[in-house]
Order: sequence, then structure tokens, then C-alpha cells
Amino acid sequence: MPKLRTVTVGQVQAAHGVHGELKIKPLCDDPKRFDDLDEIMLAHKEMVEKYTIRSRRYHKGSVLLQLDGLEDRNAAEAVKGYDCLIPFDQRRPLPPDRFYIDDLIGLSVYEDGICLGEIREVLQPGANDVYVVHGTDGKRIYVPALKTVVNRVDLAAGQMDVQLPAGLRDE
Repeated sequence: MPKLRTVTVGQVQAAHGVHGELKIKPLCDDPKRFDDLDEIMLAHKEMVEKYTIRSRRYHKGSVLLQLDGLEDRNAAEAVKGYDCLIPFDQRRPLPPDRFYIDDLIGLSVYEDGICLGEIREVLQPGANDVYVVHGTDGKRIYVPALKTVVNRVDLAAGQMDVQLPAGLRDE
């Protein structure tokens, strides 16, 4: 049986109250994303379990979820630190020229037709994302996710074309 592809949308931070409610730190751009969900999976190491969402509300930047099967504070405390997952096919569509990080990981990066390496990580320091490219020469290249640098992204071809600013990589 093939493994279900999932996306992490949050992490259980703590129990909230005495009736098994979970305080979730959203790991998505829009915390209201949880409004669209009827079920969620909680995962820890190799264990993944699906739960029906009974209720949801928002409190101080967190999402408070009540799940069927977690009826008291002890049950909620037992899943502290677990990841909240949804099936991959439930991701929201993004506007043009926006990409999910997991779609970018593994892309080959080219400049002027020459392969520079592969995206292995995406940093999110603030103003813009930074693609960490592991170069074909073993060095890392930090590519800013700017329209002036990234010319084209072709997910189907597994390729990103860039024009690096002078001095960004060793010559």
C-alpha cells in the first residue's frame, strides 16, 4: 500500500482546558485554513492517527481544536508536540508565481544553461525566502527568492532558472 503524502499545517503546543481541547500553532500562512477541515491527522515519529474535528476556534494566534476521541486534558497532553497533517491533495491552490516549499525542494537550479545544483532547503528569515542550493561543486549557494533573481520555475520539468547578482557565488 503506498504511503499517503501529507502536508504539515500545525503543531500541538498544549492542552487547553479540561475537556481535551488542543492548542495548535498554525504552520500555514492563513490560520483560518482550519475552517476548511473536517478531519486532521496527528503524527509523532512513525505513528499517524486520523481524528474528526468536532469544533475549532481561534485564540491569541493559536487554533483551538476539539477532536473526537480526545475527551479530557490527559488525552490532550499525551499528544503535545505532535504534528497536525492533512492529505497532500487538500493543499490550497496558490496564486501564480507562488510555490509550496515542498514543491521547490529537489529542483535543479540553472544559470545561463549551466546547472548550479539542487535546492535542498528554503530559509524564511523575514523579508523574502532564501533557497539553499547545494552546488555541483559541493558548495552552498544562497539564492534570494526575488523576481529580479528567479526568472522561471518549471515544477513539471523540475527546474528553476536564475540570474544571480554579481558576487553572490564564487567565480
